[in-house]
Amino acid sequence: MAELRSPGLLESYHLVSHGLGMDSCVLSAAKYVHPDPDIFSLCQQLLFPALHSIIPQHPILCVRASDARVSPIHFIRMDTIDLSKIVRYLDQSSQHLEEVIESELTKPFDTTRDVPLWRLTVLNDNTIIFAFHHGIGDGMSGLAFHRTLLRTLRAQNQKPDSFIQKVFVPKDITLVGASDQLTDVSSSWSQVIRAVLDLFIPSPWTSAAKSWTGNDVPVQIPPLQAHARIIQVAARDAQRLLDVCRAHEATITSALHSLMISSLSNILQNSSYLPLVTNKSTLFSGIPVSLRFQTGVSKDAICNHLSMIFVTSPIQPQFSWSEASALATTLRTKSRTCKSEVGLLRFLFGNYAGFLKGNLGKKRQTTLELSNIGRFELDDHEDDNEKRGPSWEIQDLVFAHCNVTMGAAIKLNVASAPSGNMAICVTWGDCTVDSQLVDMFIERLKHQISDLVEGSVPEY
Repeated sequence: MAELRSPGLLESYHLVSHGLGMDSCVLSAAKYVHPDPDIFSLCQQLLFPALHSIIPQHPILCVRASDARVSPIHFIRMDTIDLSKIVRYLDQSSQHLEEVIESELTKPFDTTRDVPLWRLTVLNDNTIIFAFHHGIGDGMSGLAFHRTLLRTLRAQNQKPDSFIQKVFVPKDITLVGASDQLTDVSSSWSQVIRAVLDLFIPSPWTSAAKSWTGNDVPVQIPPLQAHARIIQVAARDAQRLLDVCRAHEATITSALHSLMISSLSNILQNSSYLPLVTNKSTLFSGIPVSLRFQTGVSKDAICNHLSMIFVTSPIQPQFSWSEASALATTLRTKSRTCKSEVGLLRFLFGNYAGFLKGNLGKKRQTTLELSNIGRFELDDHEDDNEKRGPSWEIQDLVFAHCNVTMGAAIKLNVASAPSGNMAICVTWGDCTVDSQLVDMFIERLKHQISDLVEGSVPEY
């Protein structure tokens, strides 16, 4: 084994957070279908040879991390990868996907063992859950993995006669650079000063005091535990939603943000929860944004090139198209400059553990997080059914991540399959917010999405 490179700023943050037991993984679940299901299933005989082809294409899949509790941390090239240790077959179908996701989100990676920072769970209906350490990948990395796997499966015309469990890692692999190594993430002095003031000014004196952000961060790091609920939006309804968004100069992301704000506001004004928002007037949300167009990294790469845009919204139970449209403009503008949020991590001077532990027992920073990784797409020539003939397809796609200890009280993770089906996976933890409140929020959100699709939302 050989050291390859040190992690970048964001990679280091996630490696240390994971090492402290605050986070587990990101995951992307895809349901694969074949026109001849009686002959083709994702058994070891078919999947393992595909993985032999895929792993060298994504060098980050060939590494493990040094102990995150010991500085400095490095990515270490493995000599071999034993697929039997990281691929498990589960005799359950995607009907139980929520339960499987909840189970996966409670399982951190053991960085003391000679295993990579990812794993696969294969369900009996050819659903594959790719779970990976947030230190090596972002939400779009899940799409990149499944895109590579789909291409490889399509290229395999028949089952190989045999398969080998061990993958031998090439010695000359080179990792994709960290985001702060490939683009300038420097923060402005005003950002730095504001961040420093936020650390030292008592929270009751800041505007953040007016935001309801769920339960405070636990005083001690709790065992990882997460809930997941999936809202399925059929392809026809997803297309209608896109059309109505475009008609109002909004995007799916900006409209969903306005919907989640109005849905949660509606629940918080219920008499049962009204005491929670006494002296509170706003909700604070984070929207992750990909930096790949600035780092020059392909959509097919597995890497963590993210930043975040933060939005303060009034507690307002009425959905507004004007707000959705305005947010779409804001996101387009800030997506060009938000990389400086990553640069702020430099001012921790490597003391990620001290910063993370320093937030224990304090007010949670964000109410909601909305991550939309978009629609799974292949290049046009790859998706030509007439030229290719009957082959593997991806029917459904679900994306989720953990980060319940310090992350947003409620997270909405959005992904769309090639079929057009859209899935919104809502995740939260017992330590972040009351589950009954989230159940009511989800039902309200479903109704609001349905109203939007049917065109029964008033113009505001």
